[in-house]
Amino acid sequence: MGKTVNVSGFPPEVNAMEVRQLFESITGSGTIHAIRLKKTQHGEKFYALFQFAQETHANKLLTQSTEVNTPYRLNFHEWKYEIDSKDKASMEHYIDGLLMHFGFLATPEKFKYLYSAGCSFGSGNQNLHFSAHLSEDYRMELPYENIGQISWHLSQEKDSKLLLIQLKGGPKIYEKQNQHVDPEYEKLNFCRGGFDNEWIRTTDFPSSSLIGQSSAIVFKFPRELKFIGPEWVSSSHKS
Repeated sequence: MGKTVNVSGFPPEVNAMEVRQLFESITGSGTIHAIRLKKTQHGEKFYALFQFAQETHANKLLTQSTEVNTPYRLNFHEWKYEIDSKDKASMEHYIDGLLMHFGFLATPEKFKYLYSAGCSFGSGNQNLHFSAHLSEDYRMELPYENIGQISWHLSQEKDSKLLLIQLKGGPKIYEKQNQHVDPEYEKLNFCRGGFDNEWIRTTDFPSSSLIGQSSAIVFKFPRELKFIGPEWVSSSHKS
């Protein structure tokens, strides 16, 4: 099954936060990634789509649906579509707490750093996805076709591996909008990290267009991981 569950039979006065708390009392805190509440065709009641972080969470709700304690009757069904297509949990090998460096190769053996930031990293839908951990929220996508050469290097401390990606084209950069969210929309919707329509395309966020001047990116990874093309494998499995 998938990660999304369709639940119908809600009265019109419910809101996304209320039903999130209700169902996470069964599946566990933080297990719901996104919620959309919508009116039925007749407009008398609401149904809700719940996208969970993992399939096991969705399955747990379906198998334990009789434990949901409400004064109204709810109907539970599997749903094959996702609400948020950029769900981190659906990415391949999402990792947080990394460090990225933008810059260029001054020589074949020397990388010149122009800009550095903490980041998260994942892959999916023919893109590398990484987010900069700064005072503002920025998200970047690097299409596979914009990747030139990929190579691994051991850090000087020999405690981590450095993934060097030489670029044929730059990443797409998105900034999260800080505009006021419509109260009615906020009442009926929830998504960790914000929905896609809350992000807008932008240009360089560092001063002096440092990302635009970069022809390569270095990511600092735990030593036990290995990256080959668009796929991840453990270095312990490498012959």
